[in-house]
Amino acid sequence: MRRKRDIDLVEEEEQEEDELEEFPELVEEDAVGSALGFFGGLLIGAFLGAGIALVLAPEPGEVTRRRIRERIHDLSEDARERFDDVRDDAGRELRVQRRRLRRRLKGRR
Repeated sequence: MRRKRDIDLVEEEEQEEDELEEFPELVEEDAVGSALGFFGGLLIGAFLGAGIALVLAPEPGEVTRRRIRERIHDLSEDARERFDDVRDDAGRELRVQRRRLRRRLKGRR
């Protein structure tokens, strides 16, 4: 019974594909309509989001931009400091490993 249902589903899909192949202009129009609908919805959503953000913004734009600049500056400073710390640690570890390797090589001679 289940196999019959599966076969019927496959046959239905094949018939739909055959019908679409007979009328390619319908497929193209449907794809274009879908794309336009998607981008139209995206555009409307962007405008609505921007409008809501303007209405609900707690501070003027200049204050918000200044805070964003300060936050970016702080994050970049933190990143530089962490990079320097990692670089220093890596250099220190490299020196330690070189010494160990030299001792091992000296001991084998």
